[in-house]
Amino acid sequence: QNKEKYTKEDFSHFDALHYCGHDWLKEFFAQQSKDALKCLEVGSGIGGGSRIAALDFGAEVVALDYLQGYTDVHNRINEMCGGIPSIKVETGDALEMDLDALGCNGNCDIVFSIQVFYMICDKPSLFTKLANALKPGGKLYIEDWVLQTEEPMTEEEETAAKELGFLHRLTQNKYVELLESFGFKVDVYEDNTTHWARYIYSRGEGFLQKESQMKSNFGEEWWEHWTSWALFKVTKAYHNLEMTYEEQSQKFPLLMERLGGREFYDKWSGVSQKFGGNKVIATKL
Repeated sequence: QNKEKYTKEDFSHFDALHYCGHDWLKEFFAQQSKDALKCLEVGSGIGGGSRIAALDFGAEVVALDYLQGYTDVHNRINEMCGGIPSIKVETGDALEMDLDALGCNGNCDIVFSIQVFYMICDKPSLFTKLANALKPGGKLYIEDWVLQTEEPMTEEEETAAKELGFLHRLTQNKYVELLESFGFKVDVYEDNTTHWARYIYSRGEGFLQKESQMKSNFGEEWWEHWTSWALFKVTKAYHNLEMTYEEQSQKFPLLMERLGGREFYDKWSGVSQKFGGNKVIATKL
């Protein structure tokens, strides 16, 4: 499209670099004080979450991401939306962020992050930084990958975990214990694993419906690379949809056929779900 000015909704179909979009984040912000909020987003990607916080809820946001390419796109989208002065976009390592330089030392009302922390192994240093950024009573909002069980992964699951970047693996109990040890009170811990799994399968079905168009737009090599993990790795990681074979085949016919149909379902329905997805809301004491 060629427009003089875009809105954040023009980018909403691709600016969530994680599962299940931003609905839970919007719900969280809607429950917060209506006063002006100072926020830090850690792992902001191309800015979908920060734009929601700033434009829908009037927050002042410092948006930090490790990848320069992401922050460049984030800034470009903000410019195309007419400029968003309430968002300050920064490139940097979450473990090394200078809170004074960012203007986030002990004065943030909210720190939020969506599906990033599973790639950061030094949780003590990370949670110390987050606690130092927040004012007392400030809120920490996290969506993250976790372990559903300490049962060892199969070889295929371990391969998927490594290729998907699932580097630091905590169970629910360990996640909560670690946050509490760094001065947080966990108010909400929500298991969203089934929601994630159904989203993943729905996304795969949608891409298969557009297979010819996507191959034409991006090429066979891109398609093979993308589907190698998005269809054949992550569907094994998040395989428990709490649906019968008939329900899955009816809802995701192209994907289930590509995965192997009944044989795939029977194999993975007999494997315990190791990968999980959580939503955590905590308060700095």
